Amino acid sequence: MHFRRLSAFVLGAWLVGSLFVAFLASQNFANASRILNDPPRGLLELAPQLTREQLSLLFRFAASEANRFMFETWGVVQLGLSSCLIALSVFSPRRSLLLIGGAMALLVMVMVGLFYLIPEMNQLGRRLDFRHPAEVLELRDEFRTLHFVYFLLEAVKCLLLLLLAGRLSIDRAEWRHAAQLRAERRREAAGVHTRN
Repeated sequence: MHFRRLSAFVLGAWLVGSLFVAFLASQNFANASRILNDPPRGLLELAPQLTREQLSLLFRFAASEANRFMFETWGVVQLGLSSCLIALSVFSPRRSLLLIGGAMALLVMVMVGLFYLIPEMNQLGRRLDFRHPAEVLELRDEFRTLHFVYFLLEAVKCLLLLLLAGRLSIDRAEWRHAAQLRAERRREAAGVHTRN
């Protein structure tokens, strides 16, 4: 079985997924702002009694709920990816303590995010929904702190994923084998030259 290739695929999928989720999260709020800045005529006809501020709160709520669902789902996907990476690392014929330890560290980080940070951010975020910013300054600061910790955790995960991918691409056993082949070729070439 091709454990290295499967592990590299899992790491690559994880990195691409992380970037995609970050992009989508930013676009959800950007779309809410775009719609508010240039609302379609049908929207204004459907909700003529809503003020611009009320529409803004409604769109931000929709974007927040989409992001909450996406982060929860991505956390579950990462749980599966980290479990898969651990299994591939442990059952590989060429076990690497760095890969096993890195996969275990990723699992711990995923669990902290999925079972602590995301639920806390979601709970705080829902308490902030439809409230004027001046009413909830303390909650907003706490939410920003949690959001920063989550972002930092995601950045550390991405760096660790890159480190593990680099480790997979640098297989010392293959390098040693290639160096031995080069040395044999040099000896053969040197032997040919001394005979002539």
